Amino acid sequence: AEVSLESAFVLPPTQAGADVRLRYFTSASEVPLCGHATVAAFAAQVQRGDQTLPTNLNVQTNVGLLRVELAQSAESTFLCTIHQNP
Repeated sequence: AEVSLESAFVLPPTQAGADVRLRYFTSASEVPLCGHATVAAFAAQVQRGDQTLPTNLNVQTNVGLLRVELAQSAESTFLCTIHQNP
């Protein structure tokens, strides 16, 4: 509660065109978007061995759909690119 860390919850989408839905929370309330928590949510799924994750996702958030690209580098580094709306 003192440092207000954000958490992301991965849910089924409720919006047409979305592959997944993310909701973000601090210890006090829900927030519309958190980039760091987005990266962490997908990194956790990759670390768990989720082989069903596509490399290009349309992510439903409270600020709209965001395009997210997931990749693994030659050194097995997890890469996550979030394309934010202007």
